[in-house]
Amino acid sequence: MKKVFLLSFFIFSALAINAQHLTGIVVDGSNGMTLPGATVMLEPGGEGTSSGSDGRFEFTGLDEGRYELSVSFVGYNAISRTVNIREQGKTRITVELSPAVIRADEIVVTGTKTERKLEDVPVRLELVSPRVFAEVPSVDVSGYLDRMSGIDVYNPGGFISHKTNITMRGMSGTNQARVLVLVDGTPINKADGGSVNWNLIQTDQLEKIEITKGPGSSLYGGNALGGVINMVTKKPGRKFQGYVKGEYGSLNTLGGRFNLSGNTGAGTDKGFYYSINGYYRQSDGYINLALEGDDYTYMPEPDTASTTIKNDMQEYGVDLKAGYSFDENNSLELVLNYYDDKRGSGFRYFTEEGSTMDHDTYSGRMTYKGRAGKVKINSSLYVRQENYLKLHDDDRESKYYAVESDRRDMGFLFHASMPLGRMSTLTAGFDLKNGSVDAVDVYQMVSDKVYNRGKMNSYAFFVQDEFRAFDEKLILIGGLRFDNARYYDGAYYIEDGTSATSILTGLEDRNQDEYKWNALSPRLSAQYKFSENFRMYAVYSHGFRPSVLDDLCRSGFVRGGFKKANPLLDPENLDSYEAGADIHLGGLTLSPSFYFSKGKDFMYYVSTGDSLTFFGRKRPVRKVENIGGVEIKGAEVKLKYDFNRGVGVFANYSYTDSRITEFNPEYSSQNEDITGKYLTYVPFNNFSAGLSWRNKIVNAAAVMNYKGKHYANDMNSIVIDPFSAFDIRIWKTIGQFNFKLDVENILNNIALIDDGYINYGRFVRMELTYLF
Repeated sequence: MKKVFLLSFFIFSALAINAQHLTGIVVDGSNGMTLPGATVMLEPGGEGTSSGSDGRFEFTGLDEGRYELSVSFVGYNAISRTVNIREQGKTRITVELSPAVIRADEIVVTGTKTERKLEDVPVRLELVSPRVFAEVPSVDVSGYLDRMSGIDVYNPGGFISHKTNITMRGMSGTNQARVLVLVDGTPINKADGGSVNWNLIQTDQLEKIEITKGPGSSLYGGNALGGVINMVTKKPGRKFQGYVKGEYGSLNTLGGRFNLSGNTGAGTDKGFYYSINGYYRQSDGYINLALEGDDYTYMPEPDTASTTIKNDMQEYGVDLKAGYSFDENNSLELVLNYYDDKRGSGFRYFTEEGSTMDHDTYSGRMTYKGRAGKVKINSSLYVRQENYLKLHDDDRESKYYAVESDRRDMGFLFHASMPLGRMSTLTAGFDLKNGSVDAVDVYQMVSDKVYNRGKMNSYAFFVQDEFRAFDEKLILIGGLRFDNARYYDGAYYIEDGTSATSILTGLEDRNQDEYKWNALSPRLSAQYKFSENFRMYAVYSHGFRPSVLDDLCRSGFVRGGFKKANPLLDPENLDSYEAGADIHLGGLTLSPSFYFSKGKDFMYYVSTGDSLTFFGRKRPVRKVENIGGVEIKGAEVKLKYDFNRGVGVFANYSYTDSRITEFNPEYSSQNEDITGKYLTYVPFNNFSAGLSWRNKIVNAAAVMNYKGKHYANDMNSIVIDPFSAFDIRIWKTIGQFNFKLDVENILNNIALIDDGYINYGRFVRMELTYLF
């Protein structure tokens, strides 16, 4: 036995001595910055791996000879080169990738639910790439989207806020329910209010963001009236990798994040992968309530005896992802998330913390992607539970209460696609969804309890055909979707009532009627690609959206006033027409778009004519109504130019005219006619521009955002003046360390950003990351 062991040892040692090694590092050719996660393939043999957190890769056990090395990375031009493996020893190389100038070949899925190149879909698609994540100074998703053309970001309070809304195509900026938001194709809008908790999205885990503009109801249903935002998360590319981050910034903001991930089949089509991500952040906040006569040129410090305090925040969460790739076409993935926070509102009376909000959120999803013959299959099962707690601290017994709300969303999504001959691809599928809310307002000084509940079931079937002819120069896409929605088990009532809730007694209804809605949503789009550098497209689409549960079954205090429930709301409909083009001239990309939309039975907050005192000010009593008709027209243009040596510039401009064209007083309690008034929180003009410079010393980027005049109420009597901000980012990677310095609103422009609320001014943030 001893002789066998010694013989095996000598044979293994001989093989190891003769085996060759190839090591290398992948860098940005314009600045020498290492590129972690690049895909590295070696032929012959079909071996593959990914570059590590320091940009390095290694192949072992190679024979002497000539190999073809291929390296690719998102946002960069792929490269192939011949490598000669020498006898006995290591071969070391450096691979320099150049940033991609034209991104038209980037693969996207949101526009058609099939994998297509960015400019092979006849609709306006935008992409937030890893390069944008690296260059734009921002601490959350809204900052990256705010620089995109035609995107309206309503974000009072920045990352401190709990009420970020991101809309497009002229939709009212305070209503997230008209833009569908997905994570890896799974919806995260809440059925209760249509809102999205953007704070639980960690940008470190995003590979890219795909934005489809204009109604997407023919594929995605009700929430896609204005468009679709799909955030695509990263899949680990190495056997083991991770990072640890720390940050500190203005307003005594501090936080940390970590990630541990791996892929046992790195560089292959088979294997188990996982990712564990944790994060924490807190901030002292600032005084966000604008005082009467405030000129907004400074941020006042809080008075300890005052009812106005800083709107502090604290949040933390954990994300778990685990999946298995059976082969190139079949994979199963499970994702679990937990998130919790506590955010102050900036007002107190009885308690030291004042009014606060807490979003305790649990969610999970399971996704299967597969292929059977020519048929590609995608299915997803998801559930999300949010336990929302809000303490409304006020000096009157009628407004000192706690909201306890259980919000649940779940669903099953399925679609399949297959080629029909050489020129056509058929996609069909169905959605099953359920959303519910069960809430109570518990008054703190009296016995009153106000309950509201409601449920929404929906199912849908859709079909789409993609036709391509003349070497794919001509592309025609037609789609149709049928939606059925049912509202049931709705109620609004008071128990143990006193005079504190007397204003609500006339709104009680313990058994609201059940309502059903049906809709057909067609879409027809066409494009012709005259060359690889020039295409034109045109789209007609119809959008449909039923009401959210909050508007159907809940009355109560909201930001800016008091809201009455309206269980008689009909769905709103929108017909949209759009044309656009993409032109590439060398390093220059020019992308104009023009659109016109006409809405019917549009749901909109209108005043009832009554008012209540709220935070020391009179606020209107409002109600969501089907006001009648709206017309939205607009234009946007995107300009981008990439110079040599790592310098790039961009500029985006959009114009929007969104106004009410038909007002139906028979369906509204509004006392004054609002025909001709503009929709709220839709700026007439938006402009953004930026410059980035990647070099071997230090990388730098600057971004400017301008948001034009818009209105904060239905009568257009409250004006939000134009606002602009300049942001910069400086970053540098040295070995396994990455350093970032962000300065947002560098000129410290403090302004009214909402009725009664101001922004936080200049914000400086530093971040240090250790990659391994």
